[in-house]
Amino acid sequence: MTSQPPRPETIEKLDAAVYPSFAMLAGMQLDLFTPLKDGPMNVEELAHALGVGSTKLEPLFYCLVAAELLTVEGERFSNTPSPTTFWSVANPPFRAEGTRIFPPTGTQPSKPPSQSRPEQLRPS
Repeated sequence: MTSQPPRPETIEKLDAAVYPSFAMLAGMQLDLFTPLKDGPMNVEELAHALGVGSTKLEPLFYCLVAAELLTVEGERFSNTPSPTTFWSVANPPFRAEGTRIFPPTGTQPSKPPSQSRPEQLRPS
């Protein structure tokens, strides 16, 4: 009886699963779901609303489309129902702190997301 060589199925499954989670985390940290609650925006409009440069936003947005957190029609992105309901700061119930990727209440920075972004994300 010959044994089968090991297959990397578990590793490949976990590797593929991490990218949507990281995209979701980046979207939550940028608070990009809040401006989209009012309707679709293109990359430049959303970059301006977030106070960040637009260069790296478009790939992130398409990752969020693949993760089914955003939709895209032409060049305009929109929230799917879940982000609008749960992650838009302006819409209760805002639940970003209720996810496992954010620390418990009281341990997050007191600055709004737009004021606590790393320097490289701010527009030049």
